Amino acid sequence: MGMKHCVILIAVLLSAASLSACSSLRYYSQAIAGQWKVLQAREDIAGLISNPETPDALVDQLIQAQAIRRYASDVLGLPDNDSYTQYADVQRPYVVWNVVAAPLDSLSPLRHCFPFAGCVVYRGFFQQGAAQAYADSLQQQGYEIYLYGVRAYSTLGWFDDPILNTMLNTGSELYLAGLIFHELTHQVVYVKGASEFNESFATAIEELALQQWLLDKGRTDLQQRQLRGQQRQQQFFALVRQHRERLLDIYSQPSFNQTEKKAVYTGLVSGYESLKQEWRGYSAYDHWFESQLNNAKLAVFSTYNTQVDDIKAHYHSCGLTMPQYLKWVARAKLGSESLRRDFFLNSVQCSDVINSLD
Repeated sequence: MGMKHCVILIAVLLSAASLSACSSLRYYSQAIAGQWKVLQAREDIAGLISNPETPDALVDQLIQAQAIRRYASDVLGLPDNDSYTQYADVQRPYVVWNVVAAPLDSLSPLRHCFPFAGCVVYRGFFQQGAAQAYADSLQQQGYEIYLYGVRAYSTLGWFDDPILNTMLNTGSELYLAGLIFHELTHQVVYVKGASEFNESFATAIEELALQQWLLDKGRTDLQQRQLRGQQRQQQFFALVRQHRERLLDIYSQPSFNQTEKKAVYTGLVSGYESLKQEWRGYSAYDHWFESQLNNAKLAVFSTYNTQVDDIKAHYHSCGLTMPQYLKWVARAKLGSESLRRDFFLNSVQCSDVINSLD
């Protein structure tokens, strides 16, 4: 269950000149340089498709990307702009590497706060070595660390984000469609400093949009694959949540027992092995267990998945089309956790909203 996307908050780069700390300047410098290189690498997709020197496999993927991008705007009501209408090969398997840190006795991750953009639970680097060096420095301070590669990100409309080679290298049209739907959703609904909500909302819309896209395409083969994948995902998430709750209980005590903590993580691994047997060897989440399980890794899990089910249930209860729903949420006042809770959990006569959206 590696994190496949993130939000790079480009607004923070505008404040780099006002920061005096050398470490801050180095961080912003690498972010500015990395983003600039991505922008400079962009090529027109139509030109690549018509170029006889473009590999056939890449042409096919770019044609798929164009069709998905049109569907996102024409049918789903996602932004109709130049994002994901160009292609960039960044010559590496991931576009950025994220570092997440959490204390030894907490599942609350270290937050990184920036002017204009608010706080996020990770710090992103365009070079793996720089990410590793930062992770090492935090580990020396006593934090548990999770470092992972990211295939796509959103600049929230500040720049025209391209289709990246990192988005295509899985070879899955379903995966590519999910990335595009997810990242474009960040351009519609984004609440400053609310990482858990922002990622949960984009993930929920991604899953809902994929269902609609597959239905409209008549892709019963992919529909069945996605359905099986979602069922297994729900089982996996339930397993992780179960063990996460146990850890929260341990950490709520005046002093936590290290042996009990270790037993919870051992139980999580054992539980996953049991799931794999039930799934007859299906191993899509193996990579999540390749590096050490720790508080930082579970913190990322919470960021992306905590509120997804509530948001999807809210969407289904409303009976609005996807464009209507996105427009409604984009106009809502969601600046505080209590406002978001009231909006998504309270019963609302969504049909009364339709006329106000026109």
